[in-house]
Amino acid sequence: MKIFLYNHTFVLIVLRTNLDDFFVSYQLNSFINKPKDMPAIYSRLHQNILDKFSEAGIEIMSPDTWLKGMIINQQFQKNKT
Repeated sequence: MKIFLYNHTFVLIVLRTNLDDFFVSYQLNSFINKPKDMPAIYSRLHQNILDKFSEAGIEIMSPDTWLKGMIINQQFQKNKT
């Protein structure tokens, strides 16, 4: 668990909840003193997560995207032979 404090107005708690076969599951919890700012804060948080993964060369995929990629790869392998 990691706890981040931003300007004494926003607390973010990151919990690692599961180590699955192909991915790690996290839970993000936050507490702020201005609840109406929550949508904007989550939007910036999600963008920051995507940016950091992109900088590291890591592609974030949903299970649906991963499955489509596997199917396309299998079709490619069949057509190759």
